Amino acid sequence: MVRIKQILLVAGDIILLYGCLGLTLLLRYGKIDQFLVDAHLWPFSTAFVFWLAIFYAASLYDVKSIKRDYFLIETLAVAVLAGLVFSIILFYLIPSFEISPKRNLVIFSLLFFLLSLAWRWFWGRRLTVPQRKILIIGDSRENSELTEFLIRHPQLGYKINFHLKDVGRADEKMIDEIIEQNQINIIIISPQKEKTSRILEIISKKIPLGIEIQDSISAYENLLLKIPLEEMEDLWIATTVSKDRNTYESAKRPLEFLIALVLLAGLFPIIMLVALLIRISSRGPVIYRQVRVGKNDVFFVLYKFRTMVADAEKDGPRWAASKDPRVTAVGKFLRLTHLDELPQLVNIVKGEISFVGPRPERPEFVKELKEKIPHYQLRHVIKPGITGWAQINYRYGASLEDAQEKLRYDLFYIKNRSFVLDFLIILKTIKMFAFRHK
Repeated sequence: MVRIKQILLVAGDIILLYGCLGLTLLLRYGKIDQFLVDAHLWPFSTAFVFWLAIFYAASLYDVKSIKRDYFLIETLAVAVLAGLVFSIILFYLIPSFEISPKRNLVIFSLLFFLLSLAWRWFWGRRLTVPQRKILIIGDSRENSELTEFLIRHPQLGYKINFHLKDVGRADEKMIDEIIEQNQINIIIISPQKEKTSRILEIISKKIPLGIEIQDSISAYENLLLKIPLEEMEDLWIATTVSKDRNTYESAKRPLEFLIALVLLAGLFPIIMLVALLIRISSRGPVIYRQVRVGKNDVFFVLYKFRTMVADAEKDGPRWAASKDPRVTAVGKFLRLTHLDELPQLVNIVKGEISFVGPRPERPEFVKELKEKIPHYQLRHVIKPGITGWAQINYRYGASLEDAQEKLRYDLFYIKNRSFVLDFLIILKTIKMFAFRHK
């Protein structure tokens, strides 16, 4: 259902984009003829692809984030402005378009902002009405977290009508009464055979009534986009995350090598400027070298611009904090803009990391986390990355609990990794810079 709502949102925006283009031409020229259509259709269609990407990066297609509030207006305004600026640059860089419709773009952007806002307010109202009524069976961590998540996000169209925790006292009569009294559409049940096998026999009889049955692990993964570690069997996790992606993996390396080389060349002036700022602002090396753990537990040296004082770890390695007093003034700016990550392009060229993957940790921390967190070593079945699924979905953290939560997202990425998911993660990473308050 969530996927269908996202598709409808995208489809609505596509209709609005072309509708606003037609309305712009009508307002600007008082008519719409074949000449105007031929001159504007292809250039604007090219720009629309990037508008949709910008909207995705701004989470404007994330059903969970659609609310009728000031934040929606602000986010939509910034996204439209970004689309406007990008379109002007696009028309300037591609002379074959043979148009530079600055005034038309301004009119178009204003129209699209207003109509797109009305479209999302309409959805914000429709999505707050629960459409699917859920019975959750079983007392487990992922069931409790799933319940809390759906309560916080009624716009997804689900409502927890009943949570049956005490499975042992339930019989067919009780299940029938719960389903009838609460008008249940979906039953979510924990896959704990020793606890729920008898209940599963009962609810299986309800399938002919049109009731959908889901296991809680799949529901958790599909809605929260992470893996519920505590409820997973060791064999399932090991076999799932170790599946080969031969075509994907073989094509990813040369593509990343080429992109990293191009970025290093294009960003060379910025790299030199950052190096100069670090050199004149504080003593110590410009490039900070640190040993990290890569694929298959192989150590490598990660390169970053130095953001801390020279003797930051004189007392030994420790977790970095969000407001670390060891960070220099220039370092704060570099971390805020993530310019300190630029030297990692060299690591990509060397084949030690990827653009997207689990963030590489230091050997000292990895050793500790392996001992305390089950399945932590599975992060290392693929190359680490500059950005990743955990980074865009979870706040900054430096504790054992944070590492465990990030692992749930990392394993989701490892299980589902693909070029499409990588592209979406990169867009979301850009969104974190452009829409920092979200």
